[in-house]
Amino acid sequence: MMSYTQDELSSIWKKLTDGTEHDEVDWNIVSDIDVEQTLSHSKVATYSDYNDNGRTVSYTRKRMNKEAPWGMWER
Repeated sequence: MMSYTQDELSSIWKKLTDGTEHDEVDWNIVSDIDVEQTLSHSKVATYSDYNDNGRTVSYTRKRMNKEAPWGMWER
């Protein structure tokens, strides 16, 4: 299964400017509120993956309040 670095996820987030936009590899914004942001990725797993044929993976980052820095992206 593919994994993403913090920088890759942040870069994807910056490219998606609103909650309805999808990118070319099916990333989309699920939530974008002052204290929580969630990215979702729909993919088809390859035969070698031990997961189901289709899978949606979400990553979320949070902060304590609007002025606090964002935490790490977590799956």
